[in-house]
Amino acid sequence: MAVTFDLQKSSPAIDSYREALQNEMIKLGATEQEFNLIKDATIRNALKRNRKPEDVAWALLQ
Repeated sequence: MAVTFDLQKSSPAIDSYREALQNEMIKLGATEQEFNLIKDATIRNALKRNRKPEDVAWALLQ
C-alpha cells in the first residue's frame, strides 16, 4: 500500500516553510522578481524530500 503525502494549500507546514524560505532568500539578497519564483508545488516537494529552506533558496536564486 502506497503512502501519500497530502499537504493542503493552507497547511501550517507550508506557511512555516514559505516564511523560512523567504527569510533565507532575503539573506541571499533576493529581488522582488525572485520571490515570485516561490510556488506551492516547490514547497510541497521540498517538504516531501526534507530539503532545508537554505538549500531551496540557494537553488531558486541560481
